[in-house]
Amino acid sequence: TGFTFDEQRTMITLWCIFGSPLMIGGELTKLDDKTLELLTNDEVIKMLTPACKPRQVIRNDNEAVWTAFNPDTGLRYIALFNLSDETNIVSVDLDKIMPDLISEKKIEAKELWSRKQKVLSGIVEEELAGHACAVYVTEEN
Repeated sequence: TGFTFDEQRTMITLWCIFGSPLMIGGELTKLDDKTLELLTNDEVIKMLTPACKPRQVIRNDNEAVWTAFNPDTGLRYIALFNLSDETNIVSVDLDKIMPDLISEKKIEAKELWSRKQKVLSGIVEEELAGHACAVYVTEEN
């Protein structure tokens, strides 16, 4: 394809958080394991619904941060994107995403590609390779 796996993961994340239709052409029985992993991550695919309303929080030359909230499920998504060619730390203050959040509150979240649990408190931060992303889901109570 010419794209790195990180770039492919970034594209799937963008399409899903934006609610764009996902279409694939080709011989599906010949998909490699990495491509199949991209297309069948059910937790990432859950962002792909009209109920999820995305909005951009940060955008500059090196990074972008998007969030989406699904009022039907109570799930909040936070996606961090490294737009540069170099490894960078991408971060956002939680109060820009959830202004009603009490600053001392800790939020349990799950990164949807690595499936690792993380406690968010004050800042969502991730060191990302060039053109890579991370996307978290948390329940908004």
